[in-house]
Amino acid sequence: MPHFDLAEYRARQAKTRAAIEEAGLDAMLFFAPESHYWLTGYDTFGFAMFQCMVMTARGNIQLLTRMPDLRQAQHTSVLENDQIHVWPEYEGSNPTDHLIALLGSPRRHWDVSPIHQDLRITTVNFCGLHSPGSRITQSFAASCAG
Repeated sequence: MPHFDLAEYRARQAKTRAAIEEAGLDAMLFFAPESHYWLTGYDTFGFAMFQCMVMTARGNIQLLTRMPDLRQAQHTSVLENDQIHVWPEYEGSNPTDHLIALLGSPRRHWDVSPIHQDLRITTVNFCGLHSPGSRITQSFAASCAG
């Protein structure tokens, strides 16, 4: 059960949508659990694991998380089940590949360029996303070399 009423989350989401539009972006990627919590109430124990919330300028919100956090997302956030996506955890699985697939999914009805990433993204996560052919960019410098 979310910690605030739905109207509070809708107001927060409206502020975020306005900031995304004002910046001239189509969407923003949020990797920090604090951002997930602030936008939707999603309260996770998986802060050290790959998770990403995407919000478009149109207000479409999607969460990519891991299976152990699925129930937490369903019970603590205002997200509907079709907004929560689980990346499969198996040897060799790369969650950034699943994020890129989610962003490129035609059923999501979005175009992800240009896109901004939450400032607290780790270089490892960014480097995984910033692969050759990826349409994802970052408006802040990050070093993927080395």
